[in-house]
Amino acid sequence: MASIDNIGYGNLKLLQSEEGFKYGLDAVLLGTMASEASGKRIIDLGTGTGIIPLILSHKTDIPEIWGLEVQESQYLLAKENVNLNNLEDRLTILHGNVKEVKNIEGLSDKLGTFDGVTCNPPYMEEGRGLTNPKDAKAVSRHEILGSLKDFMEAASSLLKSGGSLYMVHRPRRLTDIICTGREAGLEPKVLKLVKGKEKEEPNIVLLKFVKDGGREMRILPELTVRNPDGSFTEEYYVFVKNENILGGL
Repeated sequence: MASIDNIGYGNLKLLQSEEGFKYGLDAVLLGTMASEASGKRIIDLGTGTGIIPLILSHKTDIPEIWGLEVQESQYLLAKENVNLNNLEDRLTILHGNVKEVKNIEGLSDKLGTFDGVTCNPPYMEEGRGLTNPKDAKAVSRHEILGSLKDFMEAASSLLKSGGSLYMVHRPRRLTDIICTGREAGLEPKVLKLVKGKEKEEPNIVLLKFVKDGGREMRILPELTVRNPDGSFTEEYYVFVKNENILGGL
């Protein structure tokens, strides 16, 4: 069963399965961070139902916004969402695994041409926790069909020199993320930690990498998302409305 939700950006709507992995705060934060992107072409790896391409269609003027999704059910929903919002002229959704970007029809001839890449990869390493490889939620949360290294290498293959990768992940994987990115030719340039409430530890990390970039990284102030009563903080609202949160780095 699927439902249609208004995503809060203009009149854009999202069709998503009640049984599948639904978008949440991570997608909003990633879409906001990547809204500073410019150029001709950007792609979202592991796009799910296409929420990030939809957000970017509202927050940027980038003419070509792509999405790549490995799960057929999610891919088909993403295609429907493009049609639902009449964005066929800007959004292109492809079915395939990040491991195979060099061989995917329609994408293999675009290697090294993307100005930006976004991704919200599975947070948990394969083998950690109980997983069902046929479960859509498990695939979204665990590195079953694509590891962190696979996502980094795919992003590096797609980006032009000087292009940017925008990623949302978990702080506990930070060492793996930075080391794996550097091995793939992606230099970490900006890092921002996000926490639920003021006295909690950060549970989200936002990162920007630049392909072939110099070795220098900015650490931005932490973002607290919710007040003690559970409502969103003023700084969160300021963050998600700002179109240039990374200062142009």
